[in-house]
Formats: sequence, C-alpha cells, structure tokens
Amino acid sequence: MEIFGIMFSLLIFLTVIAGLFLVFRFVALWYWKIDKIVDRLEGIERNTRPQKIATPVSESASNNQARED
Repeated sequence: MEIFGIMFSLLIFLTVIAGLFLVFRFVALWYWKIDKIVDRLEGIERNTRPQKIATPVSESASNNQARED
C-alpha cells in the first residue's frame, strides 16, 4: 500500500505544479499583453493576405474550352 501513497502524492504534486504553471502563464501573458498582440497580428495577417488566388489566364481558358466540347 505504500506504493499507492507515493503515487497519489506524486499525482497531487504534478497537478499542483501544472496549476501553478497555468496561473503564472496567464499572469505573464496578461502583463506583457501577449494575447492582445497575437490578436492584432492575426488581424493584420487576415487583412494583408489576398482573399483568393486568381487562376492563370491560360489555365482558365483551357478549362473553358474543355467545357464547351
């Protein structure tokens, strides 16, 4: 039964460490405004990326010919 106690203690310890990591991570992201920076960068990326890549003229012309036949 001693192994069960050790494993349970280890599980509790790892859970506490993971919880502390998440809390400190949240505070660091908030303090340096990293989450807002990421949101703004994603918005800039959406605005600067072309909406749809146009097909080359020669490719679209060959597709139209194939449809007419």
